[in-house]
Amino acid sequence: MITSKEVTGAWYSDCDLQGNTSSLFRDSHITLNNQRIELPLVIEKSGEAKGVKENVLFLTQFEGRFLAGQGNQSDFTWFYDNLKGKWINLGSSFGTYPCYFNTNRVLFFVYGPNQIKAYDLTFEIFL
Repeated sequence: MITSKEVTGAWYSDCDLQGNTSSLFRDSHITLNNQRIELPLVIEKSGEAKGVKENVLFLTQFEGRFLAGQGNQSDFTWFYDNLKGKWINLGSSFGTYPCYFNTNRVLFFVYGPNQIKAYDLTFEIFL
């Protein structure tokens, strides 16, 4: 059986094989399984927050808890843990769809033309 659902006002939406959904509402927020998550603020190269929300694009999700994507202004890799309720800037990203989670609770992201970093979700460290 095929079902469909329209997410009114969303700029774009995504889902995973487990049925988790995420939708980006431009310049405002993301929903993860219908829970609202405010977008992070754009960070200047100096490290200061700009006061403008950054759209996090190319969203990928894991376990209905973790979310990652690429900032549209900064090109940073943004990571969100729904239990902690905050965004973490993991550094530069590169390319289109630069992030993915594997089944071992590791987030991989491309940060250069031929460079990949891995971030362990369990221990919150780079591998």
